[in-house]
Amino acid sequence: MFLGASSEMTCAGLIISLGLSLSACGGVASDVNAVDGGADGPGDAAAEGGAACPVGFFGAKLIQLEAPGGHRYCMDQREVTAGEYAAFVAAKNGDTSGQSSECTGNHWEPALSTPVDGGDFPSGCDPSGYDPTGHPDHAVACVDFCDAAGFCAWAGKRLCGPVGGGGATLSGIEDPARSEWANACTQGGTTKYPFGDVYTPGTCVDFTALQSYGEAAKDVTDLALGQCSGSTDGFSDVYDLVGSVSEWTDECEAMGGYFNCPTHGVASMDSPTSPPPSCQAGVWLFSETHHEVGFRCCADVER
Repeated sequence: MFLGASSEMTCAGLIISLGLSLSACGGVASDVNAVDGGADGPGDAAAEGGAACPVGFFGAKLIQLEAPGGHRYCMDQREVTAGEYAAFVAAKNGDTSGQSSECTGNHWEPALSTPVDGGDFPSGCDPSGYDPTGHPDHAVACVDFCDAAGFCAWAGKRLCGPVGGGGATLSGIEDPARSEWANACTQGGTTKYPFGDVYTPGTCVDFTALQSYGEAAKDVTDLALGQCSGSTDGFSDVYDLVGSVSEWTDECEAMGGYFNCPTHGVASMDSPTSPPPSCQAGVWLFSETHHEVGFRCCADVER
């Protein structure tokens, strides 16, 4: 979070390509391993040539995925939780060093706020977006791009970004051949949603799920239902890419003097008339925050 950051989010639907990218902010890897339980799935197997996902990192289990063209990478099985993010903040203990130039001045604490007249939260972040004590297993939210990049670097991973690395462009954020996140959400470009082409309310963490299960629906570490995931090799082991919270990725560009980054996976939990969650991406000022924007991490395969 940036002190003095803009209190109003501005989502730009127009995607402009300027050819600049931002690498993940530097950090210190944790020696804690809090990988989710469960039997190994197809995404755990080493690919031909011996490629495998690294193990022993803090947070969610890494699942190996393949993009169109054959490039392989690893993605967190689920979103980063509020409890995990709180552990990061505590471990950093105010140390904000090692960040990229764009993130100079960033502090790690989520941007919570108090309501103004009329009940609106000026930063879009009411306490429901970050409650590591009451709801440590909910997806963390109210974090900006630099917070997300810093956590992933500290955990020994990185933010998900362009397929194969290199320079990112916002024009590719919904192309499964160019974006790691878009590839995962569409099963390599074969489906509209992670699980198919037709959305059924309640399949993912949406308004219907909240009406049915209450706050328990937001527990992203509970993978027992396994509905909001893919159906093919690897993709079946990655959960909640739509619904729950939208997710920051490292596919940023400078536009008109501002640094803008995408969030993927439209989250709509507020109303039964909201559009269904989808794999669509939006573009935000990198320092902005919202109670329905979080992240997960990725990593390169090991050979």
